[in-house]
Amino acid sequence: MVDFVGILGMLLLLFGWLSETIAIIREKKSNLDLKFVMLYFVGSILLVWHAYILNDVVFMILNGFAAVMALVNFFYILKGKGEKKSGGKKKRK
Repeated sequence: MVDFVGILGMLLLLFGWLSETIAIIREKKSNLDLKFVMLYFVGSILLVWHAYILNDVVFMILNGFAAVMALVNFFYILKGKGEKKSGGKKKRK
């Protein structure tokens, strides 16, 4: 029963984060603060390591996905900053 509750909680969080990540990718921008995203990524990676030490697969998956979501946000934050510098236009070669 404990495994079922943990897996159900993980799936609900993953579906919530997945829908938000898809929206960020579609909009091609993230409104999150860069410092927050960096702290979130590092914290998630440390929690993956902690879950690995405890042999807790549910939390390894959950925090691994959280780290990936932070990377997606990081990419779109940096992409947005690059577009602001170039006036929002793509450079042609």
